Amino acid sequence: MEERVVKKLVETKAAVRKKLRTLRDEKFLTSEVAKEGLKPITDPLQAILAMQEKISEEPVVQEEEPKAIIPRPTPIVRTPAHKAVDKIYGPKVHNNQLYLGKFPIKFTDNNIIVGDERFPTTRGLKNLIWRATPRQYDDEDLQRYKEILDLTEVHRRVTGTLKGHQGNKYKRIIKPLLTRVGRGIIDCASPEKPPRLPSNPNKLCKRLRLLIASRTAGNTGHTNEINSIIRALRQADIIV
Repeated sequence: MEERVVKKLVETKAAVRKKLRTLRDEKFLTSEVAKEGLKPITDPLQAILAMQEKISEEPVVQEEEPKAIIPRPTPIVRTPAHKAVDKIYGPKVHNNQLYLGKFPIKFTDNNIIVGDERFPTTRGLKNLIWRATPRQYDDEDLQRYKEILDLTEVHRRVTGTLKGHQGNKYKRIIKPLLTRVGRGIIDCASPEKPPRLPSNPNKLCKRLRLLIASRTAGNTGHTNEINSIIRALRQADIIV
């Protein structure tokens, strides 16, 4: 009886620690992104307040013909956001909603929801999404992050070309993910080679749903792969 109680207490303690760590990370990262998103509002307001203080401090010279005193505008000082947050490929705030590319993204204890797709919440996957220099992730986190990149195309410009960057994340994570040779890790938009499709019909259907969702959001670079998957499903008598 006592052993069960002790075991339950240990499990509860571990769960509480995990919850506190998750809340702490999400509070820090979300506050940094929100601060960056509100800069267009807060910076001009700070400039106006500084101008009003300057006007109140300058003496008004009384002359026979009073002249209006025109204060010199105070330059807006922009403080850089915290370097841990990825401002190139990470989530951004729009209308009080987090977006990754054109897709709304939401973080819960169990899932990271991108559009209509759900990915298991792990510390490593959150670091890959949020941080400019991700750490503490494994191969499964990388594979799921690759799926999120394929869905959102946050790493591509409107023209479909890669959004290259000199930062650590692009050089060590994003670019290798798109050029690595292996099952399920290919650059489907590359014109040199046709996309390599998985033989499992369930994986084909899942991939087709992701591509159709991406095209519905306005991304038009996956037409060839969509057609290839449809042909493969017809050949397997999955669809008619």
